[in-house]
Amino acid sequence: MKMQMKVAIAQMNTTPGDFDAIVDKMCSYDTVAHAYGADLIVFPSTVMMGCDPLSLAQCPGYILDFSSAMGALSDRLRTPAIVPFVAGGIGTSMPEAALIRNGAVLPLSIAGAVSNAGQAKPGMAASALAGSPAVVSIEGVNVGVAYTFDELELFASGSLSADVICFVPFEGYDVDEQATCFAPSVSDGCFVEEAKGADAWIVAANAVGAFGDLAFVGGSFVMAPWGELAAASRCFAEDVFVCDIDVKGEGPLANPVAPPAFDRERILWDACVLATRDRCDKQGLSGVAVVCDGSLSSSVTCAIAVDAVGPMRVHALVCGAGEELEDARGVVRALKIRDVDELAARDVERAAVALGGNETEDLARGLVEARLGAWARAGELLTLSSADKTELAVGSSSFDPAPAARAAAFAPLGDIYRSDVMRLARYRNTVSPVICPRAVQRLCVPTDLGLEGIAETDEQCLSELDASLLAHFEHNYGLTELAQGRLGEDGAARLLERVRACELARRHGPLYPLFSSRSLSEAQVPLMDAWRDRMRPEPLRMPDEGELTRAVVGAAHDLGVYDAAAKMDAPSTPPAPAASPSLATPNTPASASAIAFMVDDPGVPKASMRSRVNEALGYLQELSDGKRMREGLGGDKGGQGGGIWPDGFFSDN
Repeated sequence: MKMQMKVAIAQMNTTPGDFDAIVDKMCSYDTVAHAYGADLIVFPSTVMMGCDPLSLAQCPGYILDFSSAMGALSDRLRTPAIVPFVAGGIGTSMPEAALIRNGAVLPLSIAGAVSNAGQAKPGMAASALAGSPAVVSIEGVNVGVAYTFDELELFASGSLSADVICFVPFEGYDVDEQATCFAPSVSDGCFVEEAKGADAWIVAANAVGAFGDLAFVGGSFVMAPWGELAAASRCFAEDVFVCDIDVKGEGPLANPVAPPAFDRERILWDACVLATRDRCDKQGLSGVAVVCDGSLSSSVTCAIAVDAVGPMRVHALVCGAGEELEDARGVVRALKIRDVDELAARDVERAAVALGGNETEDLARGLVEARLGAWARAGELLTLSSADKTELAVGSSSFDPAPAARAAAFAPLGDIYRSDVMRLARYRNTVSPVICPRAVQRLCVPTDLGLEGIAETDEQCLSELDASLLAHFEHNYGLTELAQGRLGEDGAARLLERVRACELARRHGPLYPLFSSRSLSEAQVPLMDAWRDRMRPEPLRMPDEGELTRAVVGAAHDLGVYDAAAKMDAPSTPPAPAASPSLATPNTPASASAIAFMVDDPGVPKASMRSRVNEALGYLQELSDGKRMREGLGGDKGGQGGGIWPDGFFSDN
């Protein structure tokens, strides 16, 4: 077995689907890796197709051109490479990667199926590791590939083993999940336990750039099995570096790398800038158009625009009255935006009245949006919205539930609560004071929600509102849970009703990058559904994974398919009886026996348990789709493919 290995990480930003340019760029990175004698170069997940090519994954022409690009890579790459991509099926897509070596392209799902079958422990069916991360031999070193944090946990828990784990995530930056910023998160202990648990080197290759709704911040690194960083790359910059790995080394490293400091506001700000820049440049637009009205969110959006594409490519439409107009002019001057148009509030109001609008304020805003949209179309500009997550969730008042800038194409702050927008403004002013202090304090707290009676200042009201919205969207709190907070039952009910009232407006609102664990688009409810939550004696919660496991395997036993699964996975030597005699008695309900088998039997690893649960849920999904389920998991008749129901249990009827 080889003791030393040189691994290169290519931290790249590409335009998905531009295969010829991508291949040339990958080969330039390979040239650097080859010059340093790298044994393996790892490319990020988004390099070829982005996060998800959507319907293109089923387009024959797209797949043919992608295959041609992979063939060109196999001819030109001089270093063995791991190249991730998205494998598409009928109505499905899943992460995949290929090992390119010696002019050949090998999908890791095929290599992994063979290698994982050899890793099955006594008492575990080979099917238990089906679909698990691949482990392949490269230059005599066992290299595993994980696409998600859950797959990384399979190595950390000991279900799979490898000398080197290449972590190439398809999940973008999440402000609620610190580890998604990679190297800076190591300063707070992220990834260390995974490296120690797996007793393996972690090669974390992250992309940098915006892909669809997701943003990747870079920060790739190499970590030793005992938790020291051997190498790390900067966030928000393309890079390629080579790191020496001593597979049998026991540490400590002679020259460990200090992880960069974690700064939540700085990373979130740079992620907004990156998402805006790539949204503009990858669509081939010449710049951005934005409204500056002196509000907090519009001022922050203007600053993001300038940091993204530069002041010469920003076109600002200034509007407002009084102090707001004065502050808007100040922001534009501080940011050095040259192309500025100003709409007098009096002229806009007169135009709205002339059009016969009863709600002149709403109509006036519509006129501003129309002017901005016409400006953007004429100059091939990206129209920016200043709407943030708070406004998209509840609007500005009960009379105005629609989010601001409804005609806008892109809202950099659309998945960020206004409390965080305020923190971003304060952070940006530490770099250079471009946002007026009055604008930072102009929070425009949504009205008609009963917030005035629970807090004294606008900042406190906004903090309470955003905390309740976060609990509802990110943590799925309902009326009973929210009513236990300071809003009370009446305030919580009013808040939830406003959220529902804004649902239609959100559907027609701007696009935005996803930075939270659950965005508003992921929390959609049916527009014509009449259900409303009600107060209950105690808070409700969804079952956790363990409870779901017990329920599913219990149902499998009651359906008469548990015995087949138990026999199939049983070791050649029967395991010792369960510690609790009551669970093994004939009078025990069938589901309880299944629970004991799945939870208490030490001969059944957690990976096998998870595989069975996923398998069972897959069959239940097929049942809901009307499929007959007569074939085994391997797709062959007679159930030779294995699985909980190897022979199927439904007839043609």
